[in-house]
Amino acid sequence: MRRLARALVILSTISILVSLVMIIFSQDDPTSTNAPPQAQQSWTSIFTNPFGAGGNNGGGNNGYNNDTLDEHIKAILIPRVSGTPGNVQVRQYIVDALKRNNYQVELDEFSASTPIDNVQFANIIASSNPNACRQLVLACHYDSKMKQGFLGATDSAVPCAMLLKISETFNKSFRPSSDTPATNQLGLRFIFFDGEEAFDQWTATDSLYGSRHLAAKWSKQRPPAECNFGRGKTELDRIELFVLLDLIGTKDTTFVSYNDRVKHHYNALQSYERAHMAKNGHNQLSILRNMAFKSRRVLFDAVEDDHVPFKKRGVPILLLLAHPFPSVWHENTDDYDHIDFPKTRRILHVMEEFVANYSKKTD
Repeated sequence: MRRLARALVILSTISILVSLVMIIFSQDDPTSTNAPPQAQQSWTSIFTNPFGAGGNNGGGNNGYNNDTLDEHIKAILIPRVSGTPGNVQVRQYIVDALKRNNYQVELDEFSASTPIDNVQFANIIASSNPNACRQLVLACHYDSKMKQGFLGATDSAVPCAMLLKISETFNKSFRPSSDTPATNQLGLRFIFFDGEEAFDQWTATDSLYGSRHLAAKWSKQRPPAECNFGRGKTELDRIELFVLLDLIGTKDTTFVSYNDRVKHHYNALQSYERAHMAKNGHNQLSILRNMAFKSRRVLFDAVEDDHVPFKKRGVPILLLLAHPFPSVWHENTDDYDHIDFPKTRRILHVMEEFVANYSKKTD
């Protein structure tokens, strides 16, 4: 999956040490983000070994009451390697959920050569206001890693379920308005990428299949005529902010600020989380120790994920990728039982408040 360049990791570590005063109050686990040895298996075994829908239902819920977030997680949490029936099943589930909430849904379908075969991929794009000249994009990847027994709760069933839940919350917002010119209208767009995971070893050509394809496609596509962006502008210029969620769902989920260009947005997330925790009885020390959105910075170029093809083309990126990577990363324990629902729900609440306030500030 995502590579961390060694030199940049060293610089990141130095940055963290400089911020030691803040880290003392943190309960982060010093978990290594080095990839575990990659388990190999045949393409056929992945293709024909679906995991029973519904998954485990053990200690991971921590007293969490079932609602549609839980339903979404269970529906997505099956082996869903790109090109397999499980992937198609999850894709259809996501599409149906988005259509029920009155989003315009399109599939960006393509085939690409991979180390195992020529594989069919399909990105899912859902828009509340397809012709709005300003788009707030929320993204995740819905495929899973090719590894026997791997489900990928944090990677990335939970983030995708969170996006579906957000789509429900705002299913009547960000809609076309006859009273506002298209140039001023803001649309909410969800992207569920296919093919984020490598089939063999993570390289520039064996990873990010869906995001590389869509970014290249949109870099050549003209925006709607009513946007009046002028010559040389593309579909990418409509993206006002691109928010990517990944590796979210365990108790040790924490975030850092990756990108100074959008630091004001990250600061807003911190503010919303602090207020939410204070409202729910946390004192200041508890907030500092337990909040997910940490006051730290990590070099942006140290991380590879689905934001990279868009970042290279100048799109503003807010990266919500857990740092350090969760202890279950690329392990078969990245499953339902290891989801911490109270923390996941808190992050979801913060994201929903962010979307709501983004709309207010930019109307």
